Amino acid sequence: MREEAKTLRQERSRQENNTARRAALLGLLASLAVALSFLEGLLPALPVPGARLGLSNIVVMYALSSLSLPAALAIAVVKSLFALLRGGTAFLMSLAGGLLSTLVMAAALRLLKGKVTFLGAGILGAVAHNTAQLGVAMLLLSSSLIWYGPWLLLMALAAGTLTGLTLNVVMPALRRIRRDG
Repeated sequence: MREEAKTLRQERSRQENNTARRAALLGLLASLAVALSFLEGLLPALPVPGARLGLSNIVVMYALSSLSLPAALAIAVVKSLFALLRGGTAFLMSLAGGLLSTLVMAAALRLLKGKVTFLGAGILGAVAHNTAQLGVAMLLLSSSLIWYGPWLLLMALAAGTLTGLTLNVVMPALRRIRRDG
């Protein structure tokens, strides 16, 4: 009986340690996503006004593959809160883009497991992100912004390729760190 109680205490302690580690990792990833978003804002403007590289989406894709969909959605929401500094419209556009792109990437990685890489998920996520942002902009500002769609599609293809390839390159090292940590 005493041995069973000891085993239960050890298991509970292991689970609590695991939960604490996941919470700490989620906090670090959210901070990294916000930092990347901030740093990206310091880069020179891209040829398409308002377009960005989406470097923080690397963190979201990592969270999708290593943690869970709710964790990745939490990171997307935290990133969007940072956009409040640029105003309410920027926040709504960031939130819509972040949530839709995370859901699309999650669906692609789950439904097409083994058939889609981070490159494919990055491109799909970037297209979804820009589509959601354009939709919100058209609702809040002007439906004439639809002409901006083809330019945003081109930027999404480039940005999604960049983020997907970057995660493909760094993922083996990240997996080693998690395994050894």
